[in-house]
Amino acid sequence: MDSLVALLHEDATQNMPPFEMWLRGRDDLVAWFTGPGHGCRGSRCRPLEVNGSPAFAQWRPAGDGWQRWGIHVLDVVDGRVAGITTFLDTRLFDLFGLPRDPGPQPRTSSPTGSSTSTWLAGGASGQAQSGS
Repeated sequence: MDSLVALLHEDATQNMPPFEMWLRGRDDLVAWFTGPGHGCRGSRCRPLEVNGSPAFAQWRPAGDGWQRWGIHVLDVVDGRVAGITTFLDTRLFDLFGLPRDPGPQPRTSSPTGSSTSTWLAGGASGQAQSGS
């Protein structure tokens, strides 16, 4: 959670259209992630680009497998996440050509020769970058 919080602007927002959910500020986002949103713990996420913005697809653990969950679009300002808009319409996965199940975590070699995951773990990543 500390890594995620470090990426957030102090007044970052999160919303989930069409639900009437609007969070503002790190404390509100952390309270959501560790409270009502705790069911997303252990999720698998895959980086995407949505309309030129950094984003990620999320699969939640479901029994012995995975459940498509949402597409999270990030608003990045000065290298930090200023906003997260989450779309829970799982039909979007097909539009992005995403699989029903994320499968095993792919492994790649890092520049240091160690094995690293190309998937993002736990629902957030430090890989978000500004488009400018």
